[in-house]
Amino acid sequence: MSAATRHPPCLRLYGILLLALASGCLDPESRQPTGPEAARGAKARPTVRRLADPLPFLTGLHVGALAATPTRMVATTVGPAAAKIVSIDEHGDVTPLPVQFDAFAEQTCFVAISPGLHPAFPEGDLFVSRGAELLRLRANGHAWESLVSLDASEGEIAGLCFDSVGAFGHALLILTDAGGVYALNDGNILAHVGNVGPGGRGPSVVYSLFEEFDGHFVVAFPANGDVLALSPEGSVARLTGWSGVSGAIATPQFLKTLGDGDATLFVALQGGRIDRFALDDVEPYVGGIVLTSLHGSGSGLALPHGAGIWLRAWSRHHGPEVAAAFVQRPAITRVAVDVHPAQPSIELGSTTPVPVAILSSISFAPNLVDGQNVLCAGASPVPFGKGPFGTFTDQNGDGELDLILYFRPADMQIAPGLATLRLGGSTFAGENFQGEDVIQVLAP
Repeated sequence: MSAATRHPPCLRLYGILLLALASGCLDPESRQPTGPEAARGAKARPTVRRLADPLPFLTGLHVGALAATPTRMVATTVGPAAAKIVSIDEHGDVTPLPVQFDAFAEQTCFVAISPGLHPAFPEGDLFVSRGAELLRLRANGHAWESLVSLDASEGEIAGLCFDSVGAFGHALLILTDAGGVYALNDGNILAHVGNVGPGGRGPSVVYSLFEEFDGHFVVAFPANGDVLALSPEGSVARLTGWSGVSGAIATPQFLKTLGDGDATLFVALQGGRIDRFALDDVEPYVGGIVLTSLHGSGSGLALPHGAGIWLRAWSRHHGPEVAAAFVQRPAITRVAVDVHPAQPSIELGSTTPVPVAILSSISFAPNLVDGQNVLCAGASPVPFGKGPFGTFTDQNGDGELDLILYFRPADMQIAPGLATLRLGGSTFAGENFQGEDVIQVLAP
């Protein structure tokens, strides 16, 4: 998809629903269910029309839990493995975590990577459970730090996820075997949020398209197929159900991919395989919740529909799905920047605007950049060419449109010599981004 044709997530979601309805894909028999009472009280019957078909990503790795950001994916292992925690790149290459983590081979340890939205949890910090204990490895750390341990009445930790929506203050949310839900905030203090009952797995926080469930903490219950939603105030309601549901994985507001690949969602199967879902396959359904399953019916997708919920079959059964993770957007998205593409240098104090390219990628569309909020080395862009804040062109020949903004060196905070120019800003959708490039600054 060209950068010029990307649309805001909410428009993409409702657009695809209207198209599907018009084409008969969402016929009355395939709606599961159609109203709020039905959504809470009816069990879903999986349809045969599946929305996505994953591709195998890697095999031979038995996974307990997954977490992913654009720069890395982390998995905890179950059974014999080279390490209890491993890193996985976009090519499926597996590397043991440099800092050893000690746990029983058969123990399921849950994992979360901080997106950096909470000041107490810098971006890239890794959080892993070991029984009732929660440990942290800082982004550049060399040793594990024990943070908290649950009260014996709560049993062990049964799930971890960060609140990237903000409904729970961007805290790290902890699900326990007994059903307790806690928020970890400043000072490593556990704040009790509520209780969803025992047996829950695969939690996440729902984004802002689900009407009354906006910002809720959702949990899957494999034993009875229920998906329950916990509000920030502590009230619990049944959101929907799906046969053998093992995880309720909310699609992020801003889809990202792992590294330079095209995959935005990864699902681990009990047999030691991980599947991947491409961003283009998931993009029409931003705002939905992927319902992974242990059963042969395959996984489902819950989509908001007015005051009710549409349930659709997501992908066919490849094996019991034991863990899943979307690539989570960090607090600041890293973008590629090219300062003065045609020349290797700029002149200090020059008032002649120089071009700076913000390059597109599979998960970043420069046409959404708010030019008035961009700074390059402290300088604001100046009007140039056809548009008030730049032009669009395929700067690097990849077939996608890049944004070219213009800045005066006289406005930049730079000095003669080799300089790293940092550019930052935000999109109209509120996504913060940052990039940098090195260029020679010449004395006048």
